[in-house]
Amino acid sequence: MKVLDEEWVLAYSELAVILAEEYGDGPLETVTDDEGNEEYTEKSLERLEPYYEEAENILYRIGFTRKKLNKIYEKFSLTEEEYNKLRHGFLPQFVLHTDEYLAAALYFDGDDGVVLFQNPSEVFDELGFSITLIDCKYCDISMTEMLEIAHTLDDLKNTGDKDE
Repeated sequence: MKVLDEEWVLAYSELAVILAEEYGDGPLETVTDDEGNEEYTEKSLERLEPYYEEAENILYRIGFTRKKLNKIYEKFSLTEEEYNKLRHGFLPQFVLHTDEYLAAALYFDGDDGVVLFQNPSEVFDELGFSITLIDCKYCDISMTEMLEIAHTLDDLKNTGDKDE
């Protein structure tokens, strides 16, 4: 059965949690931040890591297939494993990529949402940035994170560090 990327990622992430809790040391621990967002502790993320590949293998063995994920992570010098950890780690964060033509931020909401921010934008040139959802239908972002990304891209534009 062929499933969409979003369904695939959800299935193998949930299966990895089940495997970690069943065959690991019990339930994974979570913490809640000041904004009410729940995320796994570092210890739980470490426990979860070895089960991602096994979860993916199980899905293949029972007949699931998927379209390939957008390979945008390669542009940011991330492996697929690192990308998936950021995508499903319940910890909002972003990584940067710069070259001589643009500055970009790949933002992860930690709950399957991923957004690519790129400066310059097609419409606003260096006075704005474009926003593209990556293999998802929505992505949550706090005002603080949004402002930090905007300021970071603006700083890179103003300092001329696009080719770092």
